[in-house]
Amino acid sequence: MKPWFHRFSRRLEEEFRELGEAGYEYRIDKAARQTGRIVITVNYPLNGETHELVVRFPETYPYFPFEITSQSFPGGRHKDPHSGQLCLLKDPQQNWSAMNDRLAGFLKTQVAKLAEAHLRPDNAKDIEAHEASQVTGYFRYRPGAVVFTGDWEIPKTLTRGYLILGLEDGWNPNAVLRCAVLEIQDEKRNVIARLDDRLRGRYTQTAKGRWLRPSVALPFDEHEAQAHAIKAWPALANPQFDGAPDILGFLIPEEVDYERFHDNWVFMVRQKVREDGRRGQATIRGYFARSDQASLKVLQARTPNLAPIFTKKVLVVGLGSIGSAFAWQMARAGIGGIHMIDFDHVQLGNAPRWLLGWNAAGFDKAGLLANFLGTQYPFGNFKAWPHRIGSPKYSDMHHGDLDILPEALDGVDLIFDATAEWCVSNYISELARDRGIPYTWATGTPGAWGGTIGRVVPGQTAGCWRCYQHMLGDGAIQLPHHANTPNVQPVGCFHPTFTGAGFDMDHVTLAAVRLAVSTLCSGADQGYPDFDWDVGVVNIWSDLGAPIAPSWKTYKLDKHPECRDHERR
Repeated sequence: MKPWFHRFSRRLEEEFRELGEAGYEYRIDKAARQTGRIVITVNYPLNGETHELVVRFPETYPYFPFEITSQSFPGGRHKDPHSGQLCLLKDPQQNWSAMNDRLAGFLKTQVAKLAEAHLRPDNAKDIEAHEASQVTGYFRYRPGAVVFTGDWEIPKTLTRGYLILGLEDGWNPNAVLRCAVLEIQDEKRNVIARLDDRLRGRYTQTAKGRWLRPSVALPFDEHEAQAHAIKAWPALANPQFDGAPDILGFLIPEEVDYERFHDNWVFMVRQKVREDGRRGQATIRGYFARSDQASLKVLQARTPNLAPIFTKKVLVVGLGSIGSAFAWQMARAGIGGIHMIDFDHVQLGNAPRWLLGWNAAGFDKAGLLANFLGTQYPFGNFKAWPHRIGSPKYSDMHHGDLDILPEALDGVDLIFDATAEWCVSNYISELARDRGIPYTWATGTPGAWGGTIGRVVPGQTAGCWRCYQHMLGDGAIQLPHHANTPNVQPVGCFHPTFTGAGFDMDHVTLAAVRLAVSTLCSGADQGYPDFDWDVGVVNIWSDLGAPIAPSWKTYKLDKHPECRDHERR
């Protein structure tokens, strides 16, 4: 590919011409140009002084904006203290115009506005974008290093103290630090904050650390920050190694909204490093580790209309391609708990349509999913029962349906049936009716050409699951398309299964998740809005076997005249 200034040579000439017409003196980095880059140094006059602005054009200019850096330019919220890069646009990828924007114009307008905002910050409200400028983003962190914290508010009167930290399982002293602050103590070692108990159990190995609230702005250089900390608290000159690095937390004010501040954390890690294995001379090296707030508040901030489900619990019966993905989607949405029932184990052949891949083979689906979701979404409660509903109880040593189902149904707000097995659905739908629990289901067709989803909500849905079966039978609800291909039974698979891609079935799953969430949120103020239908049928492939854009048809589930189930209510 040719450099941009060869492809758009007229554009480069225009840039130079406009700089000259605007009266800016500049020089071109000839060495950079020989390597295919355009770098220009512009003399920028400001209040009787001249600042050198280094302008670097991307290789894909003019589709993307240039970057301007200057070490001497007045500092402020729109300048990176390390590189001196100036923040000239709010969201440059969205607000840059490849056709209209030029360097000379930016120097006249955007750079001038930035200088005004930095030199006269009290008058900057009408100039700058009203979004938070987060100072913690300017520290240079060790990649992968993270310390989880809670959403604590530490009293401003407290300026230093001690930390109890939990290290990730398998961590070793030479690894990059990954841990969580389990406990914050004041100088007298009184506990002033604790990590949520649901997270504390993830950490079995602990370490000690210290924390400090700097009285002035914390330097962005780790050596300067360390010197600053030692001056404020001389005891920090002596690192504390106890089978773990020395860890120091800095509590600094962070802008979370425009001109609104909240405390945030930056961590410094001092680590012993031996140059020649275990026998070499140990040296101490330091680096910054970023903080990450581990709290429900942070996790739920992006999905405010899902708030009603945060305390809800669902039972998922059947953990195949639809059920496993449904459970995952509900977990990431923030559901309070999921109970799961499935008798099957994972085989490698499941991977094209199942949630997890190679490392899942050999484990029972229910137990594996409960463990996986509990690890990734620790604020939820996940329980599993590896069990086949409807199988005989051979002895008192075995757990039967009447042992497992009462526990699995305890406290459940909705049942999701992904078994596609008539007997199971018939029985579970009646259990849901008897207990007054919303019952939802989803099925896919051979070839993954289509699928159905539906629900029965006590006191809301006129029909029942058997009404749905009658409506399918007489054509009141149209069946989705299906492939006329035989099932397959690969070696080691104990039950024939249909063919079809997992990403096709995901259309059914995602719609089922939306229907379940809307059902759980029904009637809640500002929750996820409810649907005005009960059954959805989707065709993902045409009846001739060609993939199409998913086409949905929805229905109200009414009472069917031939259904006698209503007489038993």
